[in-house]
Amino acid sequence: ALTITEAWYGANHPETAANLTAIAQQLSYEKRDAEAMTLLERALEIQKYGDSGMSATVASTQNQLGLLAFNAKQYDAARVYFSEAMQRWRKTLGDQHPFIAIAYSNMGSVCLDQKDYTCAEKNYREAVRRLDASSKDSVNAVIAHVKLGRALLREGRFKDAEGETLPS
Repeated sequence: ALTITEAWYGANHPETAANLTAIAQQLSYEKRDAEAMTLLERALEIQKYGDSGMSATVASTQNQLGLLAFNAKQYDAARVYFSEAMQRWRKTLGDQHPFIAIAYSNMGSVCLDQKDYTCAEKNYREAVRRLDASSKDSVNAVIAHVKLGRALLREGRFKDAEGETLPS
């Protein structure tokens, strides 16, 4: 599909970048992070050049780069990518879009891994608030509640943690 897209649209077209990102996501699931990183960096360059860098697709690519950085325990880089993705999503999709909640959740995961449980709780609460407002029973909302519960557990707040992780 990438070969066809590049032949039709060219190597530096947003459609090509979208295909690169899709391939990179699959490579990431397969733990082929170095290959995924190369494709995502190429996609990001195309996207930033093509639309001044202010689109939801750029944010999605940055979020994916943040996930790769997080998995590699490159927390500073992950924070930058997640923050930039959040800013772009907020500007293009609005503050209450579920993607904003996902960015908060991703940032919370960075905080949790760094044992900054207050930061993790704050970010997970923002994710939960947004996801509960749109669809309390969505998979992402349930995951956000479990992650919040994990942060509360690490803070030693067992009763609060239980309230987030058990079905209501």
